Amino acid sequence: RLVRAGRMGRKQGNIQSMAARRRRAIMSTTARTMKTRWPAPRWRRGSRGAHSSAAPPATRARGAHLQAAGNHEGHGSKEEKAEEEEQEDEEMEAEEPETPPKVELTEEEKKMHFKPADVKDLAPVVLSANFTNFSLPSKGEGFDDIRYEWSKGDKATEYLKQWILDRKINSRVEELKPSPWFYERLNKFQKVVAEWKAKQTEFRSSVQKKALEREARKRTAAAKLAKAKVAATQAAAKPPAPKKDDEAKKDGEEVKDAKTLADEAVAAAEKEVEEAEAADADEKVAEEAAAEDFKSLDIFGVEDILDLGKGMPLFKDFQQQDWALMGHVFELNLLVHAFAHDVADPERPGVHINHLGFYYKKYFKKDLSPKDFGVDSVQSVLDIAGDSMLYLTPKEV
Repeated sequence: RLVRAGRMGRKQGNIQSMAARRRRAIMSTTARTMKTRWPAPRWRRGSRGAHSSAAPPATRARGAHLQAAGNHEGHGSKEEKAEEEEQEDEEMEAEEPETPPKVELTEEEKKMHFKPADVKDLAPVVLSANFTNFSLPSKGEGFDDIRYEWSKGDKATEYLKQWILDRKINSRVEELKPSPWFYERLNKFQKVVAEWKAKQTEFRSSVQKKALEREARKRTAAAKLAKAKVAATQAAAKPPAPKKDDEAKKDGEEVKDAKTLADEAVAAAEKEVEEAEAADADEKVAEEAAAEDFKSLDIFGVEDILDLGKGMPLFKDFQQQDWALMGHVFELNLLVHAFAHDVADPERPGVHINHLGFYYKKYFKKDLSPKDFGVDSVQSVLDIAGDSMLYLTPKEV
């Protein structure tokens, strides 16, 4: 294996040396051809003397052989090049000229003076924090002359003003922090909601307690009636005992026998059952009437939402999703008002819909996830709020 590797190495070296010799021969032939075409300098012309010497016959024969080989190769390369150029010309003639596309600009593109660039000069965070300080130069700052390329003077100032205004609406205020004004109202709302939930629990407990009391009264009356009937049945089964004359009356009143007493007990128990059932029916009728009144209630005319009558609060039927929806609407409203208060810039009237999640997390320390509300977009989250005084301007603010 080593011998074979050595042979291959020698063979490869021989091939490389042959290629090198061939390149040197072609270069030498080319040089001689150039000497033949262009005459040598004058100082070398004339008879061969001290400045020239005749080459040996062997050298001249070898040079002639190499020159012939070079001329043959040059002639072949010229023919191939001519054929390639002719083929390219035919291909170019065969190809039909294409009509250049006609460029049409939109109305928005016609109004643009600057081509939008993919690579920005400033990072978005740096631009958002400093663009409100942008201004045009004035002679009061020490400039001798101010020249405008496109819009002149007032138009340029108006353009910059409108650009800053649009930027305020569409950009985020990265350095914004919730103020004590926000936390004061948020804590107050959370405290009120806790009180309302306690009031709802108290009312529901009282309603449940009254219902249990009515059921207990009915059961007690029914048990008395059943006991009285059993006693009456037993008294009727016994034969009446003979009475003596002195026992017929007691203190001037007639003494009643056991059967009569049992019948009177049954009648009293039946009356108590009737009264319990009547009281229960009256309570149910009153509850139904209150439910009907509640359906037709004008909530904006309520003076006390904690007591509509008999301790009934306006939110007596609230479920968990109702409390969540109320909290959601309040948070969105508070966010809009807190943003306007904390930014204190009349040119920023509200929160852009694209930045609602950003400010929501900054203020409430939690993500605004549409999936938590069963929807797929922030716009749908706003739609859930309904007629809660939340709306979007034409600029989606």
